[in-house]
Amino acid sequence: MSSSPRRRSVLVVDDDPRVARIHAGFIAGAEGYSVCAVAATAAAAVDAVRRHSPDLVLLDVHLPDGNGLELLPRLRSLHPGLEVIVITAAREQHTVAHALRGGAVGYLIKPFSRSDLEDRLALFRERASLDETGAEVAQADVDRLFAATLTGDVSARPHPDASVPVAGLNPATLDAVRLALQRAPQDLSASEAAAAVGVSRVSARRYLEHLLSTGAATVQLRYGAGRPERRYRLR
Repeated sequence: MSSSPRRRSVLVVDDDPRVARIHAGFIAGAEGYSVCAVAATAAAAVDAVRRHSPDLVLLDVHLPDGNGLELLPRLRSLHPGLEVIVITAAREQHTVAHALRGGAVGYLIKPFSRSDLEDRLALFRERASLDETGAEVAQADVDRLFAATLTGDVSARPHPDASVPVAGLNPATLDAVRLALQRAPQDLSASEAAAAVGVSRVSARRYLEHLLSTGAATVQLRYGAGRPERRYRLR
């Protein structure tokens, strides 16, 4: 009987309790992840890394007792296998450069959606899996991982050809979703695309995200009451 995949432990570091709860909720809802601790200060983050040895830290930049980017190398020295996704409202180029030099695997600008974080978690999971298998990788896989790491954004990965069949995706359904986007007078949500094609919202979302990953579509967030809505448009 095969064992289930190991759950990745995540430390959430943010001085705003409300924001920390939201981020912890995102992690709790992500398959294969669990929150090991929440810290509101740099000192508490250091203590949590020592106590829990997390796999991943969601790290805010502006903390009451220090700067998260200055803290980043210290946390990684305490636990060499630690990965960090920087989560901040800071948009300055020098801040992004600092995060890259510190070895952050991702950089998310607040506010962001659950799916935005899930994209970064997917990149982290892929990087982490490199240590767990002796399988060889192709140059294209290496290029994709390094491109995403250097930018901290999975959207920067080299785009595969949208016409190439992908395991688990039906080519006819993919064409139907693409056609629905093409015929739409404006961008579509996953629910609207599902209604147009005649599939479930979850299925439509998979095909829309595939088109997004190949560069065939773009996405923007529409903010309103509740969770931001992802709206897709064909390039």
